[in-house]
Formats: sequence, structure tokens, C-alpha cells
Amino acid sequence: MKIKIISLISVLILVSCSGGDSDSPGEALKAYCIRECVLETADAEICDTRCGCAVDKLEASTSAEGLREIQRDLTQSNDPDPGGEAKLFKEAFESCAQVIE
Repeated sequence: MKIKIISLISVLILVSCSGGDSDSPGEALKAYCIRECVLETADAEICDTRCGCAVDKLEASTSAEGLREIQRDLTQSNDPDPGGEAKLFKEAFESCAQVIE
């Protein structure tokens, strides 16, 4: 358990230091989500599971360009539009949080 947490924190630090740029918008979204979730809940394992679930849901229902738009809206805006692309991710995350409790 401690090794998982240390590994996740290491990944988060690397992503934060690299600016979060990634070839895959899904991976960038997941990293961003995990970072924000861990800051709020301090539970890296649950955050990893919920964020992975939310990204998987979006990847299954959204085009690659749509996923990039969601990723940009969330990660490059200090105040994402609550009715915009960020809403799609929030809905996916909340549905995963209800299932994974």
C-alpha cells in the first residue's frame, strides 16, 4: 500500500514538473484528476481508481479531439466553464465515485 502511494506521488511530481504535457489527452486528464483529487481527499488509491474510470468512460464516448478539448478546458483554465467541457468530466467522475465506494 505504501509503495503504491509513493509511486503515485512520484508520478504526480513528474507530471507536475513536466507541465503535464502528454501525447495522450486521456493520460493528461487522468494525471490532472489524480492530482486534484489527492489534494482534496489524500487517498491516492481511490483517486487513481475513480479518475481512471472517468477517463475510460470519456474515451469510450468521446472523440480524441473532444477529449483534448475537455483536457484543455480543465487543465489550462483557472476557472473552467461549469457548463462547458469540464461538465462532461465532472459527470463521469461523479458517476464513477458513486459506483466505486
